Amino acid sequence: MSSAHRAVDPFSDIPAVVRRFLRCFEAAGYEAFLVGGAVRDALLQLPLHDWDVATSARSDACAALFGDAVVSHV
Repeated sequence: MSSAHRAVDPFSDIPAVVRRFLRCFEAAGYEAFLVGGAVRDALLQLPLHDWDVATSARSDACAALFGDAVVSHV
């Protein structure tokens, strides 16, 4: 297959720290998904720099998982 026809993974530039963050939710039994601008930019093959996550975990569970991390209710 020529390079022009190879499938490109639009999320191959997700930093390891973001992947670990998502796996942390999964390991605790929650769902977590990348949402917002990062998804749009990945699909448009633009540089990725901002990471938003939607999760099934309630804010108290997020605080328990990540300690002093900032939890935003958007």
